[in-house]
Amino acid sequence: MDGTVTLLSDNPTEAEVGADLWRLRPKDSRLWLYRVDYPNATDLDLASETFVVVQDPNSTFHDWQIVRIAGAPYPRIANPPPVGPPPGVMPDVAPIPGSDSSGDTPCLPAGQECG
Repeated sequence: MDGTVTLLSDNPTEAEVGADLWRLRPKDSRLWLYRVDYPNATDLDLASETFVVVQDPNSTFHDWQIVRIAGAPYPRIANPPPVGPPPGVMPDVAPIPGSDSSGDTPCLPAGQECG
């Protein structure tokens, strides 16, 4: 889905990002506040969401983080049904030659003697 990204603030306040994120942000980090609007959303509750981008100049691994701070909860999507037979049911397949405890050894290529 296409969206329009709008920078709301390049120096947001605690009131804009929430007390928890403000308290947990890395020391010396920079924050940006963005809103994403989806004009063609079929669910109006999901037509807009807000993110905070956190840049940690002291990090050696997580230099950038994006945190979703506003928007309707994402809908739950059911897992597709499993492919294949239900648990405990063996599919119809030809037996592997020699696997029937008969003691016969499969003969390949055709015409070769075997036991």
